[in-house]
Amino acid sequence: MEASTLSQSHLEEQIASSASDAPILSSSLKFVLSNLKNTVQNPLSRDNYPLWRSQILKICKANGLESFLDPLRPIPEKSLLRSDRTTTPNPLYAQWILNDQNLAAAMCATISASILPYVLQLETTAEIWATLQTRFQSTNRSKVIQLKNELHHISLKNSTMVQYLNDIKSLVDQIAAAGARVDEEDIILYILNGLPSTYQAFKTSIRTMTQPLNLDQLYSFLISEEIHVASDAARSAPLDNSNTALFVNRGRGRRGRGRSQGTSQICQICLKKGHTATDCWHGLNVQYVPQTRQQPRALAADQSRASTEWYLDSGASSHLTHNLDNLSISNPYNGSDGVTIGDGRSVSISNSGKGLLPTPSRKLHLSKILHSPEIHYNLISISQLTRDNNIAVTFTPSGFVFKDLTTHQVIFQGPCRDGLYPIQPPQKSKNHALTVPNSNTTLWHNRLGHPSHRIFHSIASCNSQLHIDKKEFVCHACNKAKQHKAVLELSRNRAKSVLDLIHSDVWGPAPALSNSGMLYYVLFIDDYSRFTWLFPMRQKSEVFNIFVNFKSYIENFTSSKIKCLRTDGGGEFVSTSLSQFLKQHGILHQISCPYTPKQNGVAERKHRHVIETTRSLLDTASVPYKYWPDAVLTATYLINRIPSPNTDNVSPYELLNHKAPSYAHLRTFGSACFPLIPANARHKLQPKAQLCVFLGYSDNYKGYKCCDLHNNKIIFSRHVTFDENCFPFLNSSSNHNTENVQISPLFLTPTSVYQPGTSHTSHTPTPAPSSIIQQIPSTQAIVNPEASDQQTTTAPQFQKQQATHQMLTRSKIGSLKPTVRLNLIHHHQATNNPADPTTYAEANKSVEWRQAMAAEFLALQQQGTWDLVQPPSDATVLGCKWTYRTKLHSDGSVAKHKARLVAQGNHQEYGLDYTETFSPVAKLPTIRILLAIALHYDWTVQQLDVANAFLHGSLTETVYMHQPQGFKDTVHPNYVCRLHKAIYGLKQAPRQWYNTFTSFLTSIGFKHCQSDPSLLIFRTSNISIFLLIYVDDLLITGNSSVKIQDIINMLNTKFTMKHLGAANSFMGIQIKRTADIFFLSQKPYANFILQMAELHHCNPLSNPTCTKMPAVFSPDKILGEPITYRRIIGSLQYLCLTIPDIAYSVNYLS
Repeated sequence: MEASTLSQSHLEEQIASSASDAPILSSSLKFVLSNLKNTVQNPLSRDNYPLWRSQILKICKANGLESFLDPLRPIPEKSLLRSDRTTTPNPLYAQWILNDQNLAAAMCATISASILPYVLQLETTAEIWATLQTRFQSTNRSKVIQLKNELHHISLKNSTMVQYLNDIKSLVDQIAAAGARVDEEDIILYILNGLPSTYQAFKTSIRTMTQPLNLDQLYSFLISEEIHVASDAARSAPLDNSNTALFVNRGRGRRGRGRSQGTSQICQICLKKGHTATDCWHGLNVQYVPQTRQQPRALAADQSRASTEWYLDSGASSHLTHNLDNLSISNPYNGSDGVTIGDGRSVSISNSGKGLLPTPSRKLHLSKILHSPEIHYNLISISQLTRDNNIAVTFTPSGFVFKDLTTHQVIFQGPCRDGLYPIQPPQKSKNHALTVPNSNTTLWHNRLGHPSHRIFHSIASCNSQLHIDKKEFVCHACNKAKQHKAVLELSRNRAKSVLDLIHSDVWGPAPALSNSGMLYYVLFIDDYSRFTWLFPMRQKSEVFNIFVNFKSYIENFTSSKIKCLRTDGGGEFVSTSLSQFLKQHGILHQISCPYTPKQNGVAERKHRHVIETTRSLLDTASVPYKYWPDAVLTATYLINRIPSPNTDNVSPYELLNHKAPSYAHLRTFGSACFPLIPANARHKLQPKAQLCVFLGYSDNYKGYKCCDLHNNKIIFSRHVTFDENCFPFLNSSSNHNTENVQISPLFLTPTSVYQPGTSHTSHTPTPAPSSIIQQIPSTQAIVNPEASDQQTTTAPQFQKQQATHQMLTRSKIGSLKPTVRLNLIHHHQATNNPADPTTYAEANKSVEWRQAMAAEFLALQQQGTWDLVQPPSDATVLGCKWTYRTKLHSDGSVAKHKARLVAQGNHQEYGLDYTETFSPVAKLPTIRILLAIALHYDWTVQQLDVANAFLHGSLTETVYMHQPQGFKDTVHPNYVCRLHKAIYGLKQAPRQWYNTFTSFLTSIGFKHCQSDPSLLIFRTSNISIFLLIYVDDLLITGNSSVKIQDIINMLNTKFTMKHLGAANSFMGIQIKRTADIFFLSQKPYANFILQMAELHHCNPLSNPTCTKMPAVFSPDKILGEPITYRRIIGSLQYLCLTIPDIAYSVNYLS
């Protein structure tokens, strides 16, 4: 409503009063306008939104202006309606708009230039306030998490106590400014956790205080304690690098550590200062008893028997054991030091190493264990244990308690026996998941991805509940996959922290095309932790986009920045886009010299490790080579979780995540598995599980990745039962890895072959894509997904007899003539995709289509698409039907099964249940021009997809529809659906969606292109963004990747978007990009036309036109139905967009 109706007398009074009273600013608003910029001294930026918001909100509340920030506050009508139906300006609106615009202008004056473009198009103060809150709220939460992480890891290190406390206060203040708070008790805990071991006694006394302690008191105590620690360190004499152990007396019967009162040492015999037990006068007097209330206890005095228990020793500086088996990692000790024990003697050290102390909740690390056969007890150093595991140890007269300082949970409790505190090793459980008999050593070797014997036994020794046979065993898969030359000397230089240096390289092309079209992979290796991230790719040009996403992910995950990237000189790494991106973010790019692969040796060796492990996984289970991406991802997953000699026998996972990996969930790659079928996907008599093949683990799903061979689909489930002694591919007729595929040299370990202008990590000349297809077994390339594993179709005309001689001919290496290769590609792909179902009854027979329909129905319900009402008596009720479409990747492989509920809009009546229907779509010339511009300026072209796009458009008409088949309401089966959203099939649905979507785009600054309304342009002084719309598919490109990402984020807040990455398929046209060319093709669409005409079994021709004129046509009647003929001609007309060779023939036939 633009006007309100008033009585004549009231209206005249209001007009008369407004004529004499022009809108004026209130005194409170004048105060705010004159002081707001001085009050908010720091303009709004990306980092100070909470502080800025707090200041603006307080000054508005103080002056009664907070209502202008409320978007729900009603706005006065712009005009008033007289009784004679004429309008007059509303003085209340004039006063409101004056106040609001002045306040908005004052608020904009406190916003920095980098943020101001986000709000320039907004009208009111409330809109500016709400937009800024939406944009920066999530960023604020991320900053709080980052600051708390820094607070958790802060430590005193080499700084002074005052600086350390100031750093903590600064972090706490920043968290408070971000809208969160840290409790005072947590601040005290962070302060104590960051103190070094020299403050251990101080920390113990603070934690055991009965009275609460505030921060001011703690600051005072710490400043004083710093002086004492520095004084003690200056006066104390070192103990000549010797190790002490075995329950020395602490004075007057107490176990407290107490400060040293002088430079003299305490004798362990007479308890006097100034000498040690070796120089004591009473050393030879066995009857001497010191004058004290408690006799000091020395475990070494009792040498009668060896104990398997560990004893807690608060006086020991290192862990001590008599049993070498307690060391999981052991090294001979070559030093001359000894261990001074309670009776004054010094015993020799034979070995040193590391071990684990199992507890019911987790394993505790024992990082410094000394082995001496001369003692008979195992001792745990309290100081070493608490420092290595971040725990607190509390002693009581009845026992002791271990408490985790991070979670504050009790992790272990033990008794006090005869004045000592023993830890009994846990009994080995026979039913634990990790406890396997020695006969199952091979099983765990397979589960862990075939590690070396040394690494395998190292893992077993660190996991006390995993028992294997320590004898050497022979693994044939390892021998075949890992044979190599002698090891060269490696560089010992390593980065000091995570992300200081990232190694990267590309491997490929693979000898077999995967189901999803993958031919390459790129890996990134952190030099410090040696953790590896691997990403399969369809083409090398994807490296840039993968690195951009990887950088965002890993820097957010680790709260660190990538400082240096080391690669070879391949074209994918020296591209303009990647070079500019690295310079923009301050990342140093180190490029290895030509013919010098050793300079990128970490990545080269990682290739070898990954591929060798992949070969072992594939060979053990006889998995076909087309599953190589799953195998390399699984290999990388396992490599990251096993110890490495390059990281001091600590796994990369532990170095990156600061916790030991778990092995309980590991299963053998390629083994049989039985995932649970959900109840809604099966009827009551169907089996509850189905036979699948285990293909690895997932980072996105907390479950196992299983391949259903019967239905040719991937299932992620956590409810899985395994048979790790059964390998479905081993005896399956669909597996022909060794018979029908010649192993390509590309699948061997990379060698050092440098090719100028390309990545020398390809290591062999890259064959044409067609030669790669030649290496794929024909029985894999033409299997009908709906058929069983044994039902295959062969192409005898392309089968060639293998020569038995040793000469490397083209037929042996798969390098055949180009024409035959291309024909093989077309023939295989034309027969690979079955026709989609046309009826509900047909689709209901397939599990995939039933799940697709259920997913679509659930999405409709969540969008509030309709309400069930009684059938109207005087309105038309539209029918509806299910349509089915198999969506394909750019290479023609199956991407997903899509079911869509479509209203039968052909029964709609103009003016009754629809009016306007026109909706513009993208034109092919616009696509070509847009791609040419992006190619010229080297912009990335990204593709977006809107989920259930039409459901975002609301209906203004009243439309009724019958309930969908198969999903009728059981309570009201005769009700009909009253539509609220523009469902697919309605005549006005495309227009409603287009209007809704473009309205949002124009609200954020986009403008329509005059020559093509489906193209919208966002342009400022230095930014140009182009967005092309084709129904629910979008292409976006421009000169600012940051702005593009901001736009995508804004679209995600309004619509459900899918970011598909670099554009590869748009309007049924496949898009493939190289360095300076866009290739457009319609290969899957051509295959669809062949199937529609039932000509997919025919041999291909290089020229579709009759070479003799006039043309002579066959008298046979190929197509008897005119409708089918016209449909095929129309489809061929669309195919001419990218295949102009057939344009003459198509137009001649049309």
